[in-house]
Amino acid sequence: MIIDRLCKDGLVKEALDLFSEMADKGCPQDAVTYSTIIHGLFKMGEVDDALEMLQAMEKRCKTNSTRYNMIINGLCKDGLLKEALDLFQEMLEKGYPYDVNTYSTLINGLCKIGKVDDAREILKAVEKGSCKPDTAIYNMIIDGYCRSGSVKEALLFVSEMEENGNLPDVITYSTLINGLCKTGNSSGALDLFRRMEKAKCRPNTWTYNIIIDGLCKGGLLNNALDIFSEMIASTISPDVITYNSLIQGLFSSGQWEQASRLFSDMIDRDISPDAITFKIMISALCSKGLLVKAHDLFELMIQRGKKPDAISCSVLMDGYCLEGQMDSAVKLFDSMAAWGLEHSLCSYHMLIKGYCKCGRLDEALRLFQEIQHKGLVPDIITYNTLLGGLLSIGNVTSAQNLFNEIKACGLSPDHVTYITLIDGLCKNHCIDEAINLFHDMINSNSKPSTENFNILIDGICKDGKLATAKELFDGISGYGLVPDSNTYEIMSNSLRKEGLMEEADELLLKMEENGCLLNIQSSTQ
Repeated sequence: MIIDRLCKDGLVKEALDLFSEMADKGCPQDAVTYSTIIHGLFKMGEVDDALEMLQAMEKRCKTNSTRYNMIINGLCKDGLLKEALDLFQEMLEKGYPYDVNTYSTLINGLCKIGKVDDAREILKAVEKGSCKPDTAIYNMIIDGYCRSGSVKEALLFVSEMEENGNLPDVITYSTLINGLCKTGNSSGALDLFRRMEKAKCRPNTWTYNIIIDGLCKGGLLNNALDIFSEMIASTISPDVITYNSLIQGLFSSGQWEQASRLFSDMIDRDISPDAITFKIMISALCSKGLLVKAHDLFELMIQRGKKPDAISCSVLMDGYCLEGQMDSAVKLFDSMAAWGLEHSLCSYHMLIKGYCKCGRLDEALRLFQEIQHKGLVPDIITYNTLLGGLLSIGNVTSAQNLFNEIKACGLSPDHVTYITLIDGLCKNHCIDEAINLFHDMINSNSKPSTENFNILIDGICKDGKLATAKELFDGISGYGLVPDSNTYEIMSNSLRKEGLMEEADELLLKMEENGCLLNIQSSTQ
């Protein structure tokens, strides 16, 4: 008992000392005591000592397969698969019989860490012996293949399983259907589901949930609804997961009324919405600007005893911010602490974005400072939002200082950073600064995009520097890029404004030759 407790607490040295003391006092050291010490040594990474102790156990105690099985099972549970495999191999070499728990634990552990080939080798060894694997063992390997995205191999393995006299069961089919859905093959998953029915293997709620979710995510919503109807007709009860998948799918495809009806149907069946259900509904309502309904639903969630989570709060906060209802957003932000929710960088970002959108930069900057005081590290997304906000009110100097801060704190400006700053500088008539920043971007090994060129060319043209714009336009191909229809439109309109009609027409012809669609408005200006 004491040695077992010491080993479980990681005090293996103390356990060994006590073990030696037992020997000195003539106390019997049985196989159970040895097994406990061996397991503890393996767990602490003392592999050589563990193997040495195992040899001592074989010499001094009557060792049987049960002891090996116990140690191997313990090693597998602690994630020490290599050590367990080595010991299993030693068992085979010494001719010890193994039980179903030993090899199933090994196979399951190997499959969960992606070592399916090793698991199959064990299965082959088992198949040669007297201990015949059942469908549950084959399912472990099928699950291993599916987890690693090797669904084709999993399907082929089913044939091998059947050849050995094991028919696929509901777990086999459900695992394969899930694997097909996860790899984007929703139609293949549907075909397999139909094959499952023909094989007289009855789907359960888990199976239905997998196929319905996969079909919804794969854009086969009508098929998902058909299977849902079949599920109800076959007296298999849907659960909250079933409804969540369908409601999300219906909202995503714009079928608002049907999604709302399904939510009501869920309530009528006494299936309680969970936090995910409310998040889906609140997000959908916010995206349509229906903030009153979103707020009412949020309150209903609380009334039904569902504690708001950070995601639900963030979704509703984002909705308030998008509509400029900053007071409501801040009130919700302040309430998060009462619900035991931490203010994350994401929740701060929502408010900063909202304040920037409505031009309240002082509040946005105050929150930015609060982030840093709380030990949170602003990411490039937060910086980009602030840059856009500062430039939108014409505060170019502060925006440039913030850009310098980005580089000073070790963050790398991304594509959005440069687009935001170049666009803002152009709109604030700081063309030279925008051009310099563009060259800085290129010199810092950030590859420009056609969008970068379009923004800068448009700003330069509006500043009346057509020659500079033409030079930039001609240099696009040097960066492995091609002008798009917007690029041609910007240049064509600028040429026409300068009275260079013939040159503008030539540019439009070149645009058509390059396969860009002609913008009728630009061609007639």
